[in-house]
Amino acid sequence: PTPVAGQAHAVPLTAYIGHYPRDAVDGVSFFDRTEVATALVAAVGDADLRHMMTGNTGVSVPIFAYRDRIGAHGCTPHDCAARNWTFLITPDGGSGTGCYHDAATMGDTSRWYDNDKPAVRPGDCPQV
Repeated sequence: PTPVAGQAHAVPLTAYIGHYPRDAVDGVSFFDRTEVATALVAAVGDADLRHMMTGNTGVSVPIFAYRDRIGAHGCTPHDCAARNWTFLITPDGGSGTGCYHDAATMGDTSRWYDNDKPAVRPGDCPQV
């Protein structure tokens, strides 16, 4: 969806770097931004995984710059090395990519989502 005329965000996504995903920047948290929510839904078709990424039951770290993207990372409390996830988005909000890692079922690989097309890659999900 496109914001209603006059309601577009004036603050760039880069302003969220250093803030936790649930922190409001200019009154709006990271995953509540229209372009972030839209990119997340487009990238990750699995509703349970999206809920895990955006919910408040996991541990999160401050949003970070990762290559040419902005990243939000989280994990299962007391088990971050074994189960974690990351959502990466372009600074213009035009494109997102999700990553999910569960060592018990994936070993030393992670499942990456781009346009709801999962692909397995080596290693954990990126983080700070």
